[in-house]
Amino acid sequence: MMRTIFKYALAIQDEPQVIELPKGAKIRYVAIKDMHGTMICLWAEFAPMWDRAEVEFEERMFYVIRTGNAIPEDTQYVGTAQIPSFVWHVYEQLKIVGEHDIVS
Repeated sequence: MMRTIFKYALAIQDEPQVIELPKGAKIRYVAIKDMHGTMICLWAEFAPMWDRAEVEFEERMFYVIRTGNAIPEDTQYVGTAQIPSFVWHVYEQLKIVGEHDIVS
């Protein structure tokens, strides 16, 4: 089955962010979108269904953590993005059910 990769944006902020991704998408890379450091992007790989109506999506929650800040519980490391002056780390919440309800 053919696979593809798409880019998704994350704001550099302290609050968690929910992104709707195709079910089973695998995060492959994380980087700063521009040298001003205003946005982080992640690239997700999945087997696409070209008719969007047929794609099953899931909500996934991500945190952008500055070096030295606390890492939330029940998260998994996704990747690191940096510009010369700053480094951020992206973590994904392990389980989400519905809108922002976390299951342990």
